[in-house]
Amino acid sequence: MSFLSSGFLALLLLSTLNAKKSPLDQEGSLRGVAPEDLSKYKPDAQGLFFCFDGEKSIPFDRVNDDYCDCSDGSDEPGTSACKNGRFYCKNIGHKPAYINADQVNDGVCDEECCDGSDEWDTDTKCENRCDKLGQITKELEKQKKKNELVGGLLKHYLKLKAQKEFNTQSLELAGKNKLREDLDPKLSAQQNKVDDLKAQETVIKEKHEKNSGKNKKKLDEAMKAAVTLRRFNLELKDLYHDRLKVLTDLFKDLTTKYNPEFNDNAVLNAIKLYKRALKNNAKISIFANYEKTDFEDESNEDTMREIEEKDYNMCSLSVKSYDELSNEYKTDVELLSKIMADLEKDYNRNLHDLAVKAATSEFLNLNEKWAEENKKFNDQQKTNAPLKKVFEQYQKTIEDDGMSQQSYNYSPEEQNIIDSLNSESIALTSIKRQISEIDESITNIKSIIDMDLGPDNIYLAVRNECTSFQAAEYTYELCFLASATQKSEKDNSNIALGKFTEYGKLGSPPDEKPDYNNLKFLNGQHCWNGPERSLHVILECGSEPKVLSVSEPEKCEYHMKMLSPLACPDLTEENLEIAKNLYGDQVNKIIPTLKLEAKNTQSSDSVAKPTTEPIKPKTDDNKEKKKSPRDEL
Repeated sequence: MSFLSSGFLALLLLSTLNAKKSPLDQEGSLRGVAPEDLSKYKPDAQGLFFCFDGEKSIPFDRVNDDYCDCSDGSDEPGTSACKNGRFYCKNIGHKPAYINADQVNDGVCDEECCDGSDEWDTDTKCENRCDKLGQITKELEKQKKKNELVGGLLKHYLKLKAQKEFNTQSLELAGKNKLREDLDPKLSAQQNKVDDLKAQETVIKEKHEKNSGKNKKKLDEAMKAAVTLRRFNLELKDLYHDRLKVLTDLFKDLTTKYNPEFNDNAVLNAIKLYKRALKNNAKISIFANYEKTDFEDESNEDTMREIEEKDYNMCSLSVKSYDELSNEYKTDVELLSKIMADLEKDYNRNLHDLAVKAATSEFLNLNEKWAEENKKFNDQQKTNAPLKKVFEQYQKTIEDDGMSQQSYNYSPEEQNIIDSLNSESIALTSIKRQISEIDESITNIKSIIDMDLGPDNIYLAVRNECTSFQAAEYTYELCFLASATQKSEKDNSNIALGKFTEYGKLGSPPDEKPDYNNLKFLNGQHCWNGPERSLHVILECGSEPKVLSVSEPEKCEYHMKMLSPLACPDLTEENLEIAKNLYGDQVNKIIPTLKLEAKNTQSSDSVAKPTTEPIKPKTDDNKEKKKSPRDEL
């Protein structure tokens, strides 16, 4: 009896093992095969299975027998026998998936097979997680759909804003072109008027020159000397003006970017002396606080030169005033140069303060350049020495003898012509200045509307809009189509990561079609012993601009992931209406953050009329519809 029981159990165990080794799964399908591939696993009339590569046929009962017969692995879809095989996980309730054959029956519950079917012939018990994962996936898909509807609706409004801005810029350009066109005849008429007065002036002066004597010769010599000295002193004044601007910029960068934690006495002393100079010296203060420090109207320079260089009185005054200004600028330059030179000599090299190294290194380069310039101007001063003597002697003669600086005694009519020439020359310069300003505006507008602004010019809607993100001790700021910076929380120093250059992924070929969800900011501040900094931005669909992460996979090469409506799919008219009905209130709250001027319920074919009623969510007909709290942004 005991023997029979043992034999029965052995047979039962063998039967169970054979069942477990069956090529079929619990549903009776061939194990590891996708439903769409089952038709490939039917024996022919002779009961043979043909390998997918056509190189071999085997009896069908050798399919899924845990021995690899086919070189392409097609005979073992449900086992790990073939290294190049694939196992199909049904994952009912979730998404089906394939895994490599070597992951089958390896004792590990693979993530891809949430139903646990990959461990059908081991003692490993894998939980069936497909229903749970399927539910999570459905929620994610639902959220993604909502995200795309909300983001797509906002993208629609951004396009309307962009179209309105583009139309505004285009109209302004047309207006500027019309103004420019209207000024051309005015310029021509005014130029003719000035030319006519110049001709009359020439006749008047030639008449008086015949009657002038010894004084005229002395005046001509003094005038020639004064013109040369005026031009030299003006050039020298501009030279020291520019040097002072460069030095104040160097100190501005140093004071904002140096590392105070290093506590370098040489650096602290230099900054202290610079701030004292700021406090005590008006010109240095002006240069440090204003982008434009030359308060002379550059557009009048040609006219002033013309007036001053034909009138000895004005020319002699210019010689003196430019000389005084250049000496004032020179004194300030020497003061700041001394502070920077002492810093370069004394700062602690071991601390590796990049801001200090950058400032002092730039100063040394400037010193070399300035030394060459100084040699040139010193040589010119020697050349001008005889002319300066002539000028000073004539000035002394005027003062001693009480001579008039003007050798001609014009009649009232002649003086009126001379005065008219001066005033009409200034009027001519005014017209030229207007034309210059209009031309600059035209250039600026064209630089905007002629650039690649993305599909439907959508990037025009966010141009110069900025988003920031804090990571560790840095704050990153991105301004669309403009620039990107990195600001240190420790010392408030700003580092340029680059300016917007083009659309596209990192390393994409230049002739590739632009990928408008990838932005490149290139040519940033140079890294110490490294490349120029750059930022590569990847946009993903989101209802509001939001930076998700910033990383630095390569030295000084920053990558940013960011949410934005710009990356959301375009909505069909049907989906636009669905989005307005379902998420109108939510979108109304987001719209002000995107600086949209008005909410809009029109479909995308009505972009010419961007200002309409606010979005209203769908309500029951019997209930009063709730009005948006804001009709205009």
